Amino acid sequence: MFIICPKCYSHRIRRVAREGFLYVKLAPFFGRYPWRCSACGEVCLLKERGEVKRSRRAGNKYEELPDQAAEEAQRRAAELRRQAEELQRHAEELQRLAAEALEQQTRVPAS
Repeated sequence: MFIICPKCYSHRIRRVAREGFLYVKLAPFFGRYPWRCSACGEVCLLKERGEVKRSRRAGNKYEELPDQAAEEAQRRAAELRRQAEELQRHAEELQRLAAEALEQQTRVPAS
């Protein structure tokens, strides 16, 4: 299960404690859990409960457990970005070659 921030699409998201009426009373009724993005600071309610643990540093706040799957997803995303950039370069090269071929076809030979 990969949990990402709905605002910035970062995977650096962690569970936080329920605070306030919305988070304590209403969110549980709809099966929503509070998450905070470490990248953009957005707090959102998601259906994913995630794996949680008590944070010694944050007292009663929750954090997502370190997950090897998240690291693997990050590596895979970097590889996919690299492949997409390579495909983009190839597409640009093909467009350039097609434009050159079209130009050569439309040239009128000088007699």
